[in-house]
Amino acid sequence: MAERMAERTEATSTTGSGGLSLVVTSHERKLLETRCDEVNLPGREGDLGVLPGHAALIATLRPGILTYRAGGRVAKVVLSTGFCQVYADRVAVLADRAWLPEDVDAKGARGRAAELERALERAEPDELESLQDQLAEAQAQLAVAS
Repeated sequence: MAERMAERTEATSTTGSGGLSLVVTSHERKLLETRCDEVNLPGREGDLGVLPGHAALIATLRPGILTYRAGGRVAKVVLSTGFCQVYADRVAVLADRAWLPEDVDAKGARGRAAELERALERAEPDELESLQDQLAEAQAQLAVAS
């Protein structure tokens, strides 16, 4: 795992000392640490685009796909709920769960999405937000797996 993260960091570290530093961490592990030119995040209140020099902020994240651009290449990370902090050309993401595209189990995500769609049909009002977040997470996994 550490070797794959090092390879990914080396492959996307094309901006040298400029650009943004991006760190994505879940409760389980540090998933990604790299330099990039741009980061787009699935914010709870709407998508967030971050370029070097962005104003400092803290925001909550909804399940979805984080994208970042480094040297003309675009890469993706699937996020569950979490937080991000932008400061001094650094983007730090703490997600409950996060996956690189190669770590996604498409068959499992497809089955989970189907189960969650059925559960939403009979859900109580106090269960809706949690089930919707779980479904969005499974759909984001499917989007990067295909």
